[in-house]
Amino acid sequence: MPTDDRTDDFLEASFAEVLRLAADGAPALGSEAMTFGATVRGRRRQRRRRAAAVGAAALAVLLVSGGAALAWQPAGATRATVVAPGDAPSAGPRPSRTASATPTVPAVPATDVQLLDRLRSLLPSWTLSEPTGHGTVPTADSPDTFASYVLDDGHGKAWLRLSLRHNTLPVKPDALGSCPDPVSSPYAVCHRTTLQDGSTLVLLQDWYFPARELGAKRWSAELDRPDGTSLKLTETNTPGQKLVETTRTDPPLTPAQLQGIVTDPGWRPALAAIPAVPAVSPADIARKSFNFPPSAKILEAIAPLLPDHLVASDAGGSDDSGAHFTVDDGRGKSLVEIGVQDWSVYKPGVSTWSDVTESFQNAPVLPDGTRVLRSSDRDYAGQPGLVRNGIDILRPDHLRVTIWSYNTPAQPQAPTRSRPVLSVDQLQALATNPVWETVKG
Repeated sequence: MPTDDRTDDFLEASFAEVLRLAADGAPALGSEAMTFGATVRGRRRQRRRRAAAVGAAALAVLLVSGGAALAWQPAGATRATVVAPGDAPSAGPRPSRTASATPTVPAVPATDVQLLDRLRSLLPSWTLSEPTGHGTVPTADSPDTFASYVLDDGHGKAWLRLSLRHNTLPVKPDALGSCPDPVSSPYAVCHRTTLQDGSTLVLLQDWYFPARELGAKRWSAELDRPDGTSLKLTETNTPGQKLVETTRTDPPLTPAQLQGIVTDPGWRPALAAIPAVPAVSPADIARKSFNFPPSAKILEAIAPLLPDHLVASDAGGSDDSGAHFTVDDGRGKSLVEIGVQDWSVYKPGVSTWSDVTESFQNAPVLPDGTRVLRSSDRDYAGQPGLVRNGIDILRPDHLRVTIWSYNTPAQPQAPTRSRPVLSVDQLQALATNPVWETVKG
């Protein structure tokens, strides 16, 4: 039964959905994030050798040089990074794109009709209806360039949309296509390929609500070119973009067909004609409600705070949502999710979200002024037996720390133990630790 569960909509949503909505495919942690389990073990050994040491120095985490974040692979998930012939796999984080390796082509503006005709020419001879689109010249009411159809191959209608974009250089890695975090999309099949010209291709087969594996599916192919242009072709097994009843088992186009359409060179003149825009506009920055610290810093901060008897592994996360990992006390893994938000940048009347303090108005207050919301939810998200323990705190400096613990190694999966490894009291001790001050900075 929930107890004092009054978090706002953003953090009340399942952490997996937050990851998906925030990034729609969160980038994996780079080598700087270290091997999380090794860091926990190494830090514990150091802590035992320095049992008398306290304070900030005891909270630092030794980085494992050249390490990599542990990849979490739930059963049923398939992910691969494929390098096309002639390319060598890159080590560490993907670099920002600063120059084009693709020969320039003349910019040829295209109308919505021309884009729709081009897309039609690349599709099989199926019945197409409900054409919608917008050309390469942005307008105030429609800044996006796209072409969309409802198509029918005789086995049920499906929705299809091609989006074209031109980002200003350099393009940051988190603006490029990537395979989704397994926490948000545990059932996804995803392949990321580096092509010979430096472009990246991501083929994704996922569910519309990936954390719940409902009937509505969403398959896509995304091509990001070195010159900052990108195409994304998305299809569903429903007759519209909005979630409605499915009309077929799978979307009609295969991943190979999706790839063939987005890699067709005929799109390049239209792409070159699209005005380049920043991945994040100045207006979006001005409306920001809070900042996220890097997920690697979150993992570094919490690693030495975990009880010695726990085995921590499966670390991951996103730099614009939070971090996650599992802990095991010998009786089964338990998922732990952490969200850290710095609300000191909030501007009343300007920022997108409502004031975070409204969610904590009736929360108990600790002696240092920290407001605390505690919760323990059974049959969480309507899943029988699923237990979620949670703590949500807001410090006087407007730093918010939320930690959840589940009795399953992956929230969409069935419970594997009777209760989460970490109790609400343990979560509160973690969330109120002064180490988060270093993460904020």
